[in-house]
Amino acid sequence: MKRNDIGLDDLLAEFNENIIGKPSSATLGIVTITRRDLEELKASNKKANIKMTGILTFSEDITPDLAKETIESVKVRGTIKASPKVQEVLNTLINET
Repeated sequence: MKRNDIGLDDLLAEFNENIIGKPSSATLGIVTITRRDLEELKASNKKANIKMTGILTFSEDITPDLAKETIESVKVRGTIKASPKVQEVLNTLINET
């Protein structure tokens, strides 16, 4: 299956706008957060407030420290897939309300 030809910068811009940019926004679907996503967040001195319905996956190369430094809160109605150590960090950030 061929994906649409969308540049990585376009995907990151969409990620930033839909997932992190607006506290009241939410995303529906499947989202993968990469180390690069979080490193760019860190470089811009921002923290993610992730709110979505669906499947949220964190790439395996994300460290627990990077997750702590760049994610403020997580609210997912669905499934979160991450390494066990990153999942421990996410568990402390999950917003149940």
